Amino acid sequence: MNHTHLIVGNSRDYHAAAVRWALRRLGQDAIIWDGISADADGRLTVDFHGLGRLRLGDRELGWFRSVWFRRQIPFKEVDGAHPDAREFIHQELADAHLSFCASVEAMSDFVVGGERTRRAASKAHQLRVATEVGFRIPRTLISNHYPDVMRFAADTDRLLVKHFAPHYFISRSSGAIRAVGPSIVSPDDLSPEKVEVCPCIYQQYIEKKYELRVTVIGNRVYAAKLSSKAGDELLDWRPAYGSGRLDVEPFTLDEATTARISALMAQLGLHYGCIDLAMDGSGEMVFFEINPGGQFLFIEEKLRQFPLLYAFASMLSAQGPSFRMDENVGASINMDEFEASREFDEWRSVYDSNASRNPKFVTFVQ
Repeated sequence: MNHTHLIVGNSRDYHAAAVRWALRRLGQDAIIWDGISADADGRLTVDFHGLGRLRLGDRELGWFRSVWFRRQIPFKEVDGAHPDAREFIHQELADAHLSFCASVEAMSDFVVGGERTRRAASKAHQLRVATEVGFRIPRTLISNHYPDVMRFAADTDRLLVKHFAPHYFISRSSGAIRAVGPSIVSPDDLSPEKVEVCPCIYQQYIEKKYELRVTVIGNRVYAAKLSSKAGDELLDWRPAYGSGRLDVEPFTLDEATTARISALMAQLGLHYGCIDLAMDGSGEMVFFEINPGGQFLFIEEKLRQFPLLYAFASMLSAQGPSFRMDENVGASINMDEFEASREFDEWRSVYDSNASRNPKFVTFVQ
């Protein structure tokens, strides 16, 4: 039986490279699959004869201890294809990637990410489940129907508008990056032309005392309190992190919130996720979202007492949500040790330093 752990991601991603290194430190074989391409490393074979065989590049694999579907790049476009064939080739590559993912899930003892995660990532679905397990959520509407949006906004002068996925506009001339983030608008700012172009997430604005970033790895929960160093309220903590204005502290969750988190993870079928919560002005906990593929090492960067890299690798190594952690072993599996390693030097040699401000926080996207 093959004892390889597979990370479906890309080699230029800090998280993928760090977890591969950590698994190897634990004595496990681990590889990163960068997606389908015409290059030697990107060639794919799925053979259904006998017990099945999978070839990724020059490696022949039979079974996986675990597979982690990191934020993957499914395939690289084929150079030199006839313009009339590009749409067909693109669709074939996309469908081949989906077939590959289904095959890998069936050939693995433990899966993080994958099909269940794609459903759990749905904003509407996770908000519904959050209410079912007892979380309070902001009053929410998802719509591009102008009359419905205006009725929803009628009783408020501060409406929060959110997008479904992260997006960055990059200037080709200057290289400047502008991130799409939550915005506060008033009903007067809305018009049919703006509302109807695509559905958005409209929410009641919640005044927050502070926010929480809760990282769940298997049956372990790590909660960090996020607040502004200046003491002002943050609409979104992410820009404050990038500018160095964010305070990050350990936080102890109450039993009721911890129980709701466990129920949420169980109902969504997740082994891993990053949850955004906030304490409102009345002292009540509010659920905003869970990201099944969220970044976690930027939290360890701020709170070295949170052994997130070691915990994540331990979960994959144990092939389940319950796993043991040894302090002596953990002392050699952390970000400092990774960044002192040969593997980190190799990663840095191919990582484009202009691709993001902080590779522990922003995912490289090709």
